Amino acid sequence: MYNDPQYAKRIESQFIGNGLAKGEHCIYTTDEDPAFIKDKMEEHGIKVKDFLDKGLLHIYQTLDPFSHPEGALAGTKSNFEMILKDSKPPYRMVAMLIPDTGTTVAMDVHIKIEKEFHYNFASFNGSVMCPYDIKKLEQNKSHDWIRELLNSHHSAIYASSFEEGGVLNLP
Repeated sequence: MYNDPQYAKRIESQFIGNGLAKGEHCIYTTDEDPAFIKDKMEEHGIKVKDFLDKGLLHIYQTLDPFSHPEGALAGTKSNFEMILKDSKPPYRMVAMLIPDTGTTVAMDVHIKIEKEFHYNFASFNGSVMCPYDIKKLEQNKSHDWIRELLNSHHSAIYASSFEEGGVLNLP
């Protein structure tokens, strides 16, 4: 969870970079322009082209799951299948399969997906970082939703900001 998007990108890049250094297939999903994500990774020391060429780094712009003809859950499942198709476990993933957390409907679907994934996580061979913008969560004032969100993850990082010269150590 973050309130500084620049700091969040730094944490995400270190998480992905650590996986790439271990030879893991690393997946980044976004609703943003993938070129922006590639630039941010480069700024944080990842040789994006090299890892793309080696087939270890995969960056996907996912489709809006709510536009799927069978509904948001089916759309999310379709996105998930798409992002895993070119990778091999162990996976290391930064993912927000439903990037919109600004509506009650989106939050309800998001919680269902998070609970389902958490329930089946033992069979997923990898690690996942789910970035949440605190400002978007707080605008809903849904403390129950935030509690459910935290309960559907093994751990949480609150990244408020980064002071220059600090050290960040991620697995």
